[in-house]
Amino acid sequence: MMFLVKGLKIAALLSVVAVSSAHADENLSLLQSARKLYGQGKLEQAIEKYNSVSKESDFWVDAAEEKAWAHTKNRQYGKALAELKSVTSPVFIRYASSEAIMLSAFVDLKICNYRGVAEKIPLFKQTMLPRVEALEELVKNSNSEFVKNWIQKSKDKKLNYADLGPDVIKLPRLFHRHKNMTPKKMKSLAQEELKEISKNLKKMKIIEVELIHRTQISDVKLAQDKDLKFDKKDSKDLLIFPVKEGSQEIWLDEIGKFEVETTQCPEGDKI
Repeated sequence: MMFLVKGLKIAALLSVVAVSSAHADENLSLLQSARKLYGQGKLEQAIEKYNSVSKESDFWVDAAEEKAWAHTKNRQYGKALAELKSVTSPVFIRYASSEAIMLSAFVDLKICNYRGVAEKIPLFKQTMLPRVEALEELVKNSNSEFVKNWIQKSKDKKLNYADLGPDVIKLPRLFHRHKNMTPKKMKSLAQEELKEISKNLKKMKIIEVELIHRTQISDVKLAQDKDLKFDKKDSKDLLIFPVKEGSQEIWLDEIGKFEVETTQCPEGDKI
């Protein structure tokens, strides 16, 4: 599973954010500084910069996702999953990239959290299928009134995610950060994102195959382990929330504050 070597495309990310000096944003400056540090391999310093991006900022989702990459490169998988838990929550999933969901599945597989992987596979499909259909339609008809209306809105004022509303899944990610948008440029952005989604879909398929293989091996090992025991936890140390099993409910004050405790994979299950 060597497909994550490249990680974050820093040069591409630095070039995608094109805003005028009149719209200069402190959080954008912090994000760009973090990306430069990341590109230089100064991961801890980059993480500090990412942490400084305000949660109220339009750039917070970007910062959280890129911070997860930094933690992953540092082999701090629990911290990476904590960031991705927020990014892939119902609150932010519509703004997340296909790569964020793929990375979350990969890290889950890395630490042998097979249940987490199994949850991310349908999440990827459910999130990206409507987006793919909308982007393919945009590519076919980039001169539609829908596209022209959003181009005009992007010229009338500086847009953010909140301004896009439910249409955010029908438009190329980050299109609103580009200057001088045209139907041709909108089409090009849609095509680029479709390629990115397709690339990450292929990675998700590899992860799914690996999941099936690994769980089959683990089932055999568990069946042979006669000394299998469960850890005991003191009830005094547990805080239980009234949430049903499998619930996707997220409390707003949890966003950006998740903690994930990870353990080592069983010997022979590492990747």
